[in-house]
Amino acid sequence: MPIVNQNDATAVSRYTEFIRQSPNAQITQDTGWAHVKNNWEPLYAYVENEQGAIAGALSILISDTPSGYKFAYASKGPVVPYGDVAMLNALVAEVKATLIEKNVYLLRLDPEWRYDEALVQSILDAGYKVRGRNLAHLGMHATIQPRLNMVIDLTKHPEAETLFDMAPSKVFGGVII
Repeated sequence: MPIVNQNDATAVSRYTEFIRQSPNAQITQDTGWAHVKNNWEPLYAYVENEQGAIAGALSILISDTPSGYKFAYASKGPVVPYGDVAMLNALVAEVKATLIEKNVYLLRLDPEWRYDEALVQSILDAGYKVRGRNLAHLGMHATIQPRLNMVIDLTKHPEAETLFDMAPSKVFGGVII
């Protein structure tokens, strides 16, 4: 079962290298993110291709809740090719028994995929619930992550210019008085 043994430095390194080299990965899927969220328990899983290389990965952080059950969250994950619902299913299958064993009541996935109605339908057809677009009636918990992201290459701009570009007047079109 490809759940990463976190006491095996070679296994953790192999997993981390896949995440860091994947064009589909986000920083919150990196093993280092668990150190930022130090009150959450990490769980890492992967699936391999026919050659034995990691083909998809899922970094999950697990948190206690007042009810005694646990909440599991894969921020900006899984790390799979865009829209690969079959690989998503394979990763969920890998972690399911472990999550049940840990008394997790919910696994929330948050893939960084562009909105596509056909893809949403494929995800629904696979048995998942989808939250995101047109869910204002659910309030602030309809989504966890912002709907729009800004990506800035910090190596190409001086710090002052980068900070100026993030000023409210630039981002939101507001007026500075």
